[in-house]
Amino acid sequence: MQEQLLALWRRIEPRLRPVVFFVFLAMLIAEIVLWQNDAASGGPSDPPRRPEVKVEDFASSDIEALKSLVDSSPPPIEETDFRWLIVTDMFDVRAVESAVAQERQANDLFARAQELTRQQKFREALESCKRALEIRPDNTRARQLKERLEKQIEQDQKRYDRIF
Repeated sequence: MQEQLLALWRRIEPRLRPVVFFVFLAMLIAEIVLWQNDAASGGPSDPPRRPEVKVEDFASSDIEALKSLVDSSPPPIEETDFRWLIVTDMFDVRAVESAVAQERQANDLFARAQELTRQQKFREALESCKRALEIRPDNTRARQLKERLEKQIEQDQKRYDRIF
């Protein structure tokens, strides 16, 4: 997976450089134009003044509602709409390391299945393929190899039955 991401980055990165350059250039031009406008008008304009807010402007019910919001503790994240952050946290190093380890294990099992197939140990190769698919069910190459192995084992069984 890391190799795939690296290959994707190598494909995208050359196209990304000009985009970043032109965005930077556009921001620089905008800054220069704003600077010239400020210089022409005699300096930067004053920010608009905010009206003063007094406690008396609020109803007592509004103040009580605000106090209750400040005083109450927030609910645990498991009870909020952001629960999915816990489940799919891509910044959780342990989860990422675990996913990488699973990917590596599935790749090793698939490579072992290929080697066993070359040695014509089809039943062992099929078991290795099944274990790889348990870890990574979306591995199409392992699924294809599993199908070929099942056909091969079936053909071998038919040959065996004809002989005996």
